[in-house]
Amino acid sequence: KAADTGGWVLISNLYKSLTPNLFAVVRGPFHSKKEAETELANLKINQHFKKSYVKDAGEMSIDLAALKLELSPVALAALLGEVRVLVKNEPASESPCSPQEENKSFSLQYFTVDRNIDAKGNMSFVPKDVNLDIGSFAQINHSGEIQRMRLCAE
Repeated sequence: KAADTGGWVLISNLYKSLTPNLFAVVRGPFHSKKEAETELANLKINQHFKKSYVKDAGEMSIDLAALKLELSPVALAALLGEVRVLVKNEPASESPCSPQEENKSFSLQYFTVDRNIDAKGNMSFVPKDVNLDIGSFAQINHSGEIQRMRLCAE
């Protein structure tokens, strides 16, 4: 939904003033509450945004200095919000490219928007999932061990 409406997804756990374990579609941040309210007024012209509101998320819960990243906290929150982590319970496998024990496999996706043009030339935008190729990333159930295989040759 965020990709389809020009926003980005905010993981609420990243901010101290928000209820944890939620996701929100956001625009911003803005330098002032007044700027945010002006943008909101423009958005509310469209019925799609009639339930939108301005919220100060408060201080971030991530210490970027410790991560040694050269990006703003807001940019990091936007990047993390666009990535979806998928967890799948997997049985033991006989394949040498997969764990031979019961595990949880992890994969990553992000959302983008595809442009579609119908037979009449009308353009529309459709959200699209894109898989990030991180190879095999699994956690063995009984031991908690993380097993990584970037390519089935390791």
